[in-house]
Amino acid sequence: LRLVHGNGKVEVRFLAAKSRVAPIKKLSLPRLELMAALLCARLVAYVKRKADLPIRSCFCWSDSSVALCWIRSNAQRWKPFVSNRVRDIQEIISPDSWRYCPTQDNPADLASRGCPLSKLAAGSLWHSGPRWLQLDEGAWPKLKISHGRTPENMELENRKTVLVMTTSVKFDLWSVMDVARYSSYGKLVRVTAWCLRFIFNARSPMELRQKARGLTVPEMREAEKTWIRQVQVSAYGSGSHRRKDLQQFNPYLDEDGILRVGGRLAFSELPQETRNPMLLPHGDGVVKLLIQHVHEQQLHAGVDQTLAATRKRFWITRGRSAVKEVVRKCVVCRRVTAKPFEQQMAELPPERTEPVGPFVYVGVDFAGPIMARCDGKTLTLLKTYVCIFTCMVVRAIHQKLVSSSMTVDSFLRALRRFISRRGRPRLLQSDNFQTN
Repeated sequence: LRLVHGNGKVEVRFLAAKSRVAPIKKLSLPRLELMAALLCARLVAYVKRKADLPIRSCFCWSDSSVALCWIRSNAQRWKPFVSNRVRDIQEIISPDSWRYCPTQDNPADLASRGCPLSKLAAGSLWHSGPRWLQLDEGAWPKLKISHGRTPENMELENRKTVLVMTTSVKFDLWSVMDVARYSSYGKLVRVTAWCLRFIFNARSPMELRQKARGLTVPEMREAEKTWIRQVQVSAYGSGSHRRKDLQQFNPYLDEDGILRVGGRLAFSELPQETRNPMLLPHGDGVVKLLIQHVHEQQLHAGVDQTLAATRKRFWITRGRSAVKEVVRKCVVCRRVTAKPFEQQMAELPPERTEPVGPFVYVGVDFAGPIMARCDGKTLTLLKTYVCIFTCMVVRAIHQKLVSSSMTVDSFLRALRRFISRRGRPRLLQSDNFQTN
């Protein structure tokens, strides 16, 4: 016990001592020194509890540089024997309170090595400690270790460490299911429901597992909510209800963690899903499957009806353009509303484009039959035909009435009258229809 009086005088007095015989099992000298340090720490803790003295600071001394380095380092670094004792010492006394004592000045050696009683009674080292304890703390000995070197035998107790790097991947449905492989929203939800049932059964005891042959309505709803949450987190992030670009929708998170659109319809009699629809981005693959599903439920209705049906439960940003894109790509709608193929016409012949007078190039054909009376006295109707001559350049027409017999003679008479009136044509083109 070191006492410092008011006049600066320092006194050191013997207070307690304890020793122990080394165990039968052979141990290395540094380990024995560490066990002695643990014995010292426990003795100091006992004296502090029993002595009714105002102790300002407490120091422990050891002449083993290896033991001191062990005590001042992390306990997990060493093998179990050293690690356990270093941890016990550090819990009793702070590692900064351990100091180095030269071997020739260590009074504990008198008890461990043994000495005659006469020498012990006459010796001042046992009763008053080393002489340098009478000096200031700055004059006390210090442990000197060269830079980059450790005490001998210290590394023998070093525990081998293996660096293991683990990568934690956040679970999401995209890592398990590829949305691009599903052509319908219903199939995607059903497969997800089966996967969620498998996960639930794998985590639950036998008596709580779901054993129904088919999917239940709550399972289907939970699968749909799982995808909705996944899409929202992927598009907007975890703090989506605080995003500035979504403040126009007054969003909030419901009890299922789904982002919904706010509004002023809290007292309306509409269903909760209609009053506060779920907010979804417009470009996601799941959203496109959802729009296609609603479009098919509405019997392939147009954009307006599909959008109105979608907004009964979901509010899709830029919804009209998203619905237009899906409806435009619908195979059934494209097959029904497709326009017939338009035949590409051939090039016009020279007779149609050459700048000549009228009825130089003429086409001829018959129109009829036309029912007509020969005179006003009889009521009998006769079949008659009209021979039409058309100019192939200016599209002018010349009509001649022929008899009901439609014979070669009647056609020749009509042609003769046409030539007499319009002149002989350079080309006369017909469909080669047979005349009698």
